[in-house]
Amino acid sequence: MVGKMSRFRPKDVHLIADYQARGLEFDFDPRLTLHLENLTIELFGMSGHAYACAAVHMKKDQVLLTRNIFHGVMTWYLEALPYEWPETLDSFKQMDAEVVLPGHGIPGGPEWQIHPAPPSRPINPVFR
Repeated sequence: MVGKMSRFRPKDVHLIADYQARGLEFDFDPRLTLHLENLTIELFGMSGHAYACAAVHMKKDQVLLTRNIFHGVMTWYLEALPYEWPETLDSFKQMDAEVVLPGHGIPGGPEWQIHPAPPSRPINPVFR
């Protein structure tokens, strides 16, 4: 990393001279539930828009935070898992969230459908 930076930004190399990447502190597979006094938070992995997306559900407060939902913005299918994405979004519908905080776009709720935008061209079956 220092080698690359010395070519592109030599005057800033000193900023990363002592840098060490942090290792993974914890992992969850498939779910992790945190109980914090009066708040219960469930984290879980859901593929679809991209690999290794995580969602957060606060059931009691009916709040869902996720990277797999887009509201009012365009998305790239090239980086998506188009055959897993609809399944993930269907599972989100089952959660009965009143507040949905999408990965991109405007927060919403049950008034808008949770669905991916249709692909701009047919999906090639070779990539299934």
